[in-house]
Amino acid sequence: MYLKASLSLTILIGLTLSFINNATAKTDHQSDQPYQLQQQEQHWVDKKRKGLQNSLNGWATKIDDYFGEIDPNDPASVNLRVIVDTRWNKYDNITIEPRVRANLHLPVLENRLSLIIGDDSLDEETLLTEDTSRNSPQVEEVNIINEKQARDDNASIAVRWTEFGEKLGLQTDVDLGIRSVDDVFFRVDIDKDIQLADKLALSSDNLYRYGTKSEHYARGDIQLAYNANDSRTISNRTHVIYTNKDNEENISWGNSTRQIQTLDGNRQFSYGLTARGDIEGGSANVNSYGPVISYRQPIWHDWLFAQTEVTYYNDKAKNRNHHPAGLVRLEALF
Repeated sequence: MYLKASLSLTILIGLTLSFINNATAKTDHQSDQPYQLQQQEQHWVDKKRKGLQNSLNGWATKIDDYFGEIDPNDPASVNLRVIVDTRWNKYDNITIEPRVRANLHLPVLENRLSLIIGDDSLDEETLLTEDTSRNSPQVEEVNIINEKQARDDNASIAVRWTEFGEKLGLQTDVDLGIRSVDDVFFRVDIDKDIQLADKLALSSDNLYRYGTKSEHYARGDIQLAYNANDSRTISNRTHVIYTNKDNEENISWGNSTRQIQTLDGNRQFSYGLTARGDIEGGSANVNSYGPVISYRQPIWHDWLFAQTEVTYYNDKAKNRNHHPAGLVRLEALF
């Protein structure tokens, strides 16, 4: 098992270094021609994707029509993300995690109401500015795919109201729904973007959720981004998470500094440092820290993406020294 895992990591690192080499070989200023995906004749996969899109949009149109007269210039639509995450680290098993997230847009309801389906933790993820280790499942069994975990994570549906805080310059979402099969929840998400200077921006994201089973969950994010030029951004992101279930409170924090390079052809490459830990008695401790690199690009089609992420963190709480870990994500957009 260890040999297979080591081989998997070697492949992950090799792919990442290969991507980095290709990505940095020619910058936007050095390349003679823009990077483009090779155009192919429409494959049967494209036809199946188009058929699924038409079916989903037709379903959305029927729902929209139920609420009132449809505007042909602003039709109902469905945005769907299908993700498969494959993770490995030195201490745990290889895991494969399928994830789904869908957003149903209903213009008749004045663009204020939408239907959200699937894994709601995807709304909090920003792979290129913050690593995904906090979302890694704790695996204590041999199964590569935890079917129950995958089913619970994706079994979420909610009605979302938006545009409550427009007059205050806030982006506000209010969700009411059910997650993990039987956890009825209410959630409020408030975002604010501030342009501090010509190239300097500050953004905050504050979320509170209460579930009948998960109980209290709150997360606050603040990000400072410096846009050095059109293709390079330096980002520092800090988050604090508070949970309270059965009167047991937990507070954790994380900070990530990344340089993000945007390349032609809808490719992105980032690298940086991450630290995280717990807050106890008003004092913050560092439980884990280390470097991370990440690369994302479309493959074969402009709607299918591959992303690799390689980290080298420790974990004091589990008595783990710095060790390599990898993530390969395949994502299809519909």
